[in-house]
Amino acid sequence: MSLQLPHKTLDLYLLAKKILNCCYEITQDLSPEVRRTLAQEMRKASLTAYQKIIIGLVQEKKKKRRQYFQSALDSLVLIDAIMEVLLDMDHITGKTANELTEMIQTAYMIIEGRIENKNGEWDKRKK
Repeated sequence: MSLQLPHKTLDLYLLAKKILNCCYEITQDLSPEVRRTLAQEMRKASLTAYQKIIIGLVQEKKKKRRQYFQSALDSLVLIDAIMEVLLDMDHITGKTANELTEMIQTAYMIIEGRIENKNGEWDKRKK
């Protein structure tokens, strides 16, 4: 059983976890050739986004937090790009791609809002 930490109840954390799981599900049934290339990159990018979001959520220093969130945004862009290639090559369906795209867009907007927030209020936790 994992630790029950405060950041695990935040919407962004839960969304990052859904994105990670969705990427693994999408890539699970791909051909071995595609799995060695695009699927591996998508999984790596989704895991990186998940990790950077978690670290960004718990990071105390604003500058470091910003760096972790920016890195998470970069990984989300990579996931989206790989998904487009998989869609163009008919390896995934439009429905699957739309679900993942919605999650990525939502996460992207939340993270951008946290990066641009001038008040220093990075999450809903009470300090």
